Amino acid sequence: MSQTPPAQMPQAPHRNWDATKTEAPAELLQSGFEFAYFLIPDRSIARDILIRALEKLRVLSRREMKRLYWRDKHAESPVRRIARPDVDILQWLIMFESEKDEKNQEFAGDPSPRNMVIRYIKHLVQTTTALSSFYVNVGISRLLHNYTTSEAQRVYEMLTSRYLGPDEYRRAKSILMDKMSERFDGFLKIVRMERGELRFETSDNQEQWIGLVTHCLRIFAPWSTQGHCAHFVAANGDTRLKSAQKTADTDQNESELRCCHILIEPTCYDRLMEDLAFDAPETRLALPRVIMREIVTIVVDGVEHTRLNLTQESQVQIGLEAGASLIEVRGQDESGEIVLATHAISYASNAFESARALTRVSGGELKFEITPVIAPGQGQTRAILSLNYYPRFQWTRPWTIWREPGLSGRKISAYALAGLVMAFITWGMAAAFYSARVKALEKELQQAQSNQQRLFPTAARAIVSYTLTSDDLRVRGADAAGIPEISLRLHSPAISLDLALPPAAQAPSFNAELKTFTGNKILMTQNFLQPARIDSGSAVEIVVPADLLRADSYYTVYLHSPDRTDHFTFKVVDNR
Repeated sequence: MSQTPPAQMPQAPHRNWDATKTEAPAELLQSGFEFAYFLIPDRSIARDILIRALEKLRVLSRREMKRLYWRDKHAESPVRRIARPDVDILQWLIMFESEKDEKNQEFAGDPSPRNMVIRYIKHLVQTTTALSSFYVNVGISRLLHNYTTSEAQRVYEMLTSRYLGPDEYRRAKSILMDKMSERFDGFLKIVRMERGELRFETSDNQEQWIGLVTHCLRIFAPWSTQGHCAHFVAANGDTRLKSAQKTADTDQNESELRCCHILIEPTCYDRLMEDLAFDAPETRLALPRVIMREIVTIVVDGVEHTRLNLTQESQVQIGLEAGASLIEVRGQDESGEIVLATHAISYASNAFESARALTRVSGGELKFEITPVIAPGQGQTRAILSLNYYPRFQWTRPWTIWREPGLSGRKISAYALAGLVMAFITWGMAAAFYSARVKALEKELQQAQSNQQRLFPTAARAIVSYTLTSDDLRVRGADAAGIPEISLRLHSPAISLDLALPPAAQAPSFNAELKTFTGNKILMTQNFLQPARIDSGSAVEIVVPADLLRADSYYTVYLHSPDRTDHFTFKVVDNR
């Protein structure tokens, strides 16, 4: 089916429609269906999206009315969440409800780059308009376009006469990037720019999307403000936009809606950038590169061996010859091939070592297993590489739990309250734990200044190897050694970490997790690790792809055995 844009948006007679008192006008229902069909070009699905949105409309409308009542009592407080009119609530609910169907399509197979552009812009607008015009400005200026922090400041200051520090803009950008990364898990890649700024890796050909971006923004602008561009121009005929700050005849909410319109609607946004003497938005477009992930290629030392279908559970096996060193999983985006994951092959006494590893690829789990074999009569070492892909679990209609006859409203409230209490308890325990970890880190850093310890590789080879001591033994040691440092080396695709086992850690196998120092993000998991003898006792080896690590960052390996967990903390430095 062709993607037909909404032919008509709600017009002025319906802007004051009250969802709590009357049914939606027929024209509004038609516009809502066309909007849903633009997002998901399937008539049956579009109808279901509209029905689900209408079912939630009254409840959300009442909540917005309460927010307006509270705002009247605290007129001078800044707006942190916009209270929207009912037509805007319906527009937002349609965007919200389409997300489930979008994810189902993405799970079943790769969507087209055009669809992903629409969904990226939609989710950015959906997320930011649920907050405030400040977040809309950051989302449009800093994520959809690549205007600088100072330029985004000038935009917001001109519109609102509010003056916030650059840290507020950076914090908001970080929050929005986290939300976009969560929504498009496996489709987007974060890169570090020259000055250390984190951004989504951008598509090579931005010009081809200018028309589609303009069309999407015009559709996603708040319905209650559509057709009002002329009202935002000064009455004296000056082409400069009016300031959207609060005046005697406008309240905060109207000012917020006006700001959102100016920032989203392409004609108004173009005029705003022109008034500020900034580059035209079409020249600063920064749509992210979308990784197409249906079929991936397995490459060993640069040679393609097989392909894996990520839309279903898959298994392949290939033979490895002696000397193989690096396995790569490669996918495609709209610009070409891209590396999704790597696994380094390790050896012992010139023979393959058994190895198992687990890595996340495109939202699922890819299990690597290397099994050494000896070719009969030849004595040459070979190995079998087995790869198993497990797609991520998909929830099916989880909201139906609310319709179970045994769950009354009172029971649901009780469960919700109990869950909230447990969440606060867990948060408090986690905060105390991480506070203690940070204090311990600061103490170790002070010790390291007077007694700096740097790890050096044990051998000059393609994979550099380091030996780590557990945090407990290192802190209790007589020399009070500081946190060890590991160097990123340009020629090393992976780093081998020998985790020296404490005397009490005796088990036939171990599981290892590589996490950020705070423990809030798991970077890699390896299971069924077997200890090996080293000069100082026993150790467990894990191989970490270098592209998982970032310079000037701390990481911790959690080594689990049936009766204990040991921690190995290290810092990554870049002295290339």
